[in-house]
Amino acid sequence: MFENIGDKIKIIAKIVFLIGTISSLVLGVRTLIELEAFIGVLYIFFGIFLSWISACLTYAFGELLEKVCSINKKMDSIVSTRGCDNKTLSNSNKINTNMAVNEEKPIENSNKVMVVEHKWRCSNCGEMISEDICPFCGHKY
Repeated sequence: MFENIGDKIKIIAKIVFLIGTISSLVLGVRTLIELEAFIGVLYIFFGIFLSWISACLTYAFGELLEKVCSINKKMDSIVSTRGCDNKTLSNSNKINTNMAVNEEKPIENSNKVMVVEHKWRCSNCGEMISEDICPFCGHKY
């Protein structure tokens, strides 16, 4: 029942669009005949437009669910292969990004106590820093 929910939502979006379009046409033609032509034309155009907008939003939601499920399946396959090959793991973890990265680097001092140095990537120049002001470009956080 809940398998391939993204596809089902996309089909429902198409059905809702068809129902909305047909009902707008029927209401608009009925209004054209019984009341006034201008109001009937408005019912037709705005009804179809609103049906299209709601179908687009619903269809986009279904598309997002499909993509998330696809990404989740790919991530599951990556996680399942982690124990098999360390070379594959090291290659799959190399991601080039300009976003800030929080990195912890253990440092040993003379008293044999582990101190963790926090580092992140400067959003301005991309260098790894541990201060609030980048020593490379002077960018402040």
